[in-house]
Amino acid sequence: MKNIIISVYVLFIMFIVGSAVYAAKTFDGDIDNAYAKGMKYQEELIVIRQQGLKFSVGKESITAGKPSIIELAIIDNSEKLLTGATVYMEISRHIGRLSLPTVRAFELREGHYQAEITLPSYGLWQINARIQNNDLYEVNHGFRIYAQGSN
Repeated sequence: MKNIIISVYVLFIMFIVGSAVYAAKTFDGDIDNAYAKGMKYQEELIVIRQQGLKFSVGKESITAGKPSIIELAIIDNSEKLLTGATVYMEISRHIGRLSLPTVRAFELREGHYQAEITLPSYGLWQINARIQNNDLYEVNHGFRIYAQGSN
């Protein structure tokens, strides 16, 4: 009985150490230009508030490894859908510092912009939408989407 308890204890310690090593290898806690991004974020929020833009994301989760459509509705300060804008989506994940190529979203119906993306792994992803409209402004807006593991 004593040997079983010692064996379980050793296995538990090995699990804890293995988890710590895995965590250290996949995320170092450093985000590139974190200070500059943080300072710029406040400026972007001010611009978004001044212009009164609101965003609605069509899906909150998708399946990892499978092509999915992301839809973004953009509403201006007069509560109308924003049409004729150029929209790009920059997709990244802080864990492992993964970043995917920028994707152009196309307006398929009034004020609704869609892009096809494939997230390579499950977990929480950050999507920044860069919006340009008549060269009057450029706004970055971040939102998150969860990629479920494929079954």
